[in-house]
Amino acid sequence: EVVVEGFQVGDADEENKADARFVATLRGDYRDLEEVGFEITCNGKLADVSCHYVYETLLADGQLINANTYGGNYFFCYTVRNIPEGAYSFDVRCWSRQKGAQERVYSNFKTMAVNVEPDGSVTLQKSIDIYLIAGQSNAAGYTSIQDENAAYLFAPELRTGYSNIHYAGNSRNNSSGVRDRDLPWQPAALGLGVDLGTATTYIGPEAGMAKALSVDYNEETGKEAGFIKYAFGGSSLFDDTTGGTAKDGNWVSPGYAEYLRITDYESSVTGLMYRNLLAQVEKNILELYEYGGYTQINIKALYWMQGCSNRSDPTEYRRAFEFFCSDLRADLSELAKELSDDGQTVRVSELPIIVGTISETQNLSSANMESVNAAFINMQKDLPLTVENCYVADNSQYAINRWNEATGSAEVLGSDKYHWNQDDALAIGENVGKLILNEILSEKD
Repeated sequence: EVVVEGFQVGDADEENKADARFVATLRGDYRDLEEVGFEITCNGKLADVSCHYVYETLLADGQLINANTYGGNYFFCYTVRNIPEGAYSFDVRCWSRQKGAQERVYSNFKTMAVNVEPDGSVTLQKSIDIYLIAGQSNAAGYTSIQDENAAYLFAPELRTGYSNIHYAGNSRNNSSGVRDRDLPWQPAALGLGVDLGTATTYIGPEAGMAKALSVDYNEETGKEAGFIKYAFGGSSLFDDTTGGTAKDGNWVSPGYAEYLRITDYESSVTGLMYRNLLAQVEKNILELYEYGGYTQINIKALYWMQGCSNRSDPTEYRRAFEFFCSDLRADLSELAKELSDDGQTVRVSELPIIVGTISETQNLSSANMESVNAAFINMQKDLPLTVENCYVADNSQYAINRWNEATGSAEVLGSDKYHWNQDDALAIGENVGKLILNEILSEKD
């Protein structure tokens, strides 16, 4: 077994260039191995290197350290020398190959972010990957927790919170009472959905997502992730300013507003949720340094769970969504530039967007609503054809209702006729997390 234990940075040389040494432990007899080495990705460029020596002890910060202290029998290491001024992000895993074997055995990845200053001094950066959650009620979290013990069997870490996965954001509801639940940064745990002023607590997709992502974000890898949520029950992607969300606006983006010839966009309720999402992201990112000392923030993806309010017009929804994705990517990139100051760096890639489909049995108010839902779901599944870097999390098979022909009404299988039950909500979140691992993060590997 091989494990990346950590990193060491050396003093700058006379040319003000720095060194970085990657250290791994080997458990077992090195004589059984053909070779060991590292796979090092620096700022997107991959290097694969072999190591020719193993050590029982190493010198680290002037102190002698022993491999057995770290649960291994030997150390092996690799040094990247003469690193010039700049910002560097390393993703590193080690590997070994048994004698006579064709395949390597890999460790988990560990990450390191450093700045090499003009004088050659090195500043270690604390990095966090951010995943955005937005949409309407099944994003906000209206699934009631009916069995806490079952949830803790699903993921025991949900009881006290994940050590390397964090949460902040606003799960808003469209009730007549207090609508906001704007929570500060905290470990991702159970019960971060809406607050409807009752003893019941609620969950959103973040609970299941945390379980799946903890495979990659944990104390062993050293990687950390955070969810930022801004979601509102009953909200619309269209220019709908009526009903329970009348004073809170909708998700209309600037480009779609221009297409609709809305001239007072910035001062009207139209698009208020879109603008509030950007404001929520800005607020929570600015809080990250005080919360955990994070200086490098990487916005990795958006999970978009919305559509129930607009399911009757899939054609117009596609148009509005295409504007939404283009505008959000541009506005988040601009926001990242504005926030990259005072020792904090914010990065936005091409922002993968994950679309969560609605349920086939969402709000069955009549017998023909399943066909209405099906047409909308088919449109959602086709969105990657016209939206680049778009993925679909197929939630359609998780039933919320079941139509009863004998009674001419729907039997509720979910928390209510609009929202998934506890088991399905946890499974859906986990599916989204697995999609991130397998489709988005794996592209780097």
